[in-house]
Amino acid sequence: MVWLANPERYGQMQYRYCGKSGLRLPALSLGLWHNFGHVNALESQACDPA
Repeated sequence: MVWLANPERYGQMQYRYCGKSGLRLPALSLGLWHNFGHVNALESQACDPA
């Protein structure tokens, strides 16, 4: 038996474009970019818009 997700499952999800790459990411995310590779505090603060 194969499970198929409802095709309308992600219809209401909002997306944002990431920079000039054209990559479309969910507006709400868990910040997983920080889990890959070394990032120091000054670099991460430079990326924080708040």
